[in-house]
Amino acid sequence: MSLVLHRSNRIEELSKRLAALLKQPVNSSNADLITKTLLRPETVVINSMGMQRWLSMQLAHHLGISSNIHFPFPTRTVQEILQDTVGETDLHDLQQWAPKNLAWHILPQVRQSLEVQAFAPLKGYLCEGDRSPSTIARTEYILARRIADVFDKYLTYRPEMVLEWEASPHQFQEDWQPLLWNQLRAELHGSHVANLAAEFLYQPAKSPLDAESLPSRLMLFGLSTFPPLWVDVLNKLSEHIPVHLFVLCPSRQYWGHIASKREIAIQLRKQSNQDILASELYLEEGNPLLSSFGRVGRDFQCVLEGPTALEGYQDSGDDLFVEPDANQATLLTLLQRDILDLRSPKR
Repeated sequence: MSLVLHRSNRIEELSKRLAALLKQPVNSSNADLITKTLLRPETVVINSMGMQRWLSMQLAHHLGISSNIHFPFPTRTVQEILQDTVGETDLHDLQQWAPKNLAWHILPQVRQSLEVQAFAPLKGYLCEGDRSPSTIARTEYILARRIADVFDKYLTYRPEMVLEWEASPHQFQEDWQPLLWNQLRAELHGSHVANLAAEFLYQPAKSPLDAESLPSRLMLFGLSTFPPLWVDVLNKLSEHIPVHLFVLCPSRQYWGHIASKREIAIQLRKQSNQDILASELYLEEGNPLLSSFGRVGRDFQCVLEGPTALEGYQDSGDDLFVEPDANQATLLTLLQRDILDLRSPKR
């Protein structure tokens, strides 16, 4: 098995495909497992409560009823998968690394370390100007919360760097970020997401997992972006259970390489040869509306198509893209058709 990707420019088509999959029972050669999971809720990961309500109504329309479906959010889903499949980890270990909780551990560490040379930038920021004690305390907490937010992003988007900090702390004595991180690691003994993901991803291939702790299959619907680390986790998970990703994609063509006019201009300014053309650098604008306002989806395309630690996804093979109505020669249908085929509009 591998991660199965379903793409369409119409979310209604994706909901139809999801309903068709949910209508089919999970295929398994293990009769005991089928019996145990028969009444287990289906898991459909969504990104908002509004999407949950809309999708529930769509599934009820297509299936006659929408029942026994669990709609978790992405972060909690990945945490629970890692928690259930890797070692003895409880929810408290992961929650202590949440920014709102981590900030309270960062605050005293920063206060105690301001005289250390590596923390001079933080000291300069906190001691700038004449401030009252209440203002200083408020500034300290705001700084601690911002640091916690950055560390949280590091765990998700730069896990290799964080794990390197922990593996070789003596190499990072002149930078306050790794110093502060290792101080937190000494205080907080529980595992974080980067630890668990590394252990999960690099365990022996096809190693057995407790099937009862996992959903019978996993559907992810309408997510506009996903961190590379989580894509790797889903790829690995797909070795054990079916995993389907439903992505709203405005163009049937690959558009991860396109760039807006501003991005092209920035790249050209960076070149030593100012006479070089954008075409010589393989910079393409494609459809200007898509390149300007579709950056999040474009970056997600690069994540899905880019190199990962594991095998890539499997395309569903179904053509779910819908051509705009040819009988309507409106500006909207012309625009939709240009985006669908990644064409520049005719002038």
